[in-house]
Amino acid sequence: MSNFFTPTTKQLSLIELLNFYELGLNVTNYEQQKPVYRFHKKTTNNKTKILSMLNFVVDKVIYSTDDRAAMESYIKAYISKNCPDAKEIKNGIYQITY
Repeated sequence: MSNFFTPTTKQLSLIELLNFYELGLNVTNYEQQKPVYRFHKKTTNNKTKILSMLNFVVDKVIYSTDDRAAMESYIKAYISKNCPDAKEIKNGIYQITY
């Protein structure tokens, strides 16, 4: 009897892919100001659940900008460098094999 691993292939949107790798993107748009995009690493500490419900948790910000195009190019470069299993097959749609 042999035991072998069969990889699974999925197609994910950019946001789903970020969630898969425990990353996130927040957009803050206060009235009368430019939007601020924050690309961050999500915290996995269980002690922060109550604080996150109260919106007090500060995730580790990897990159922040008010330019959407700069944020998109940074995220694409970050994924290509740090997420080797993810391949972009269409604009914003990724295929991952795990």
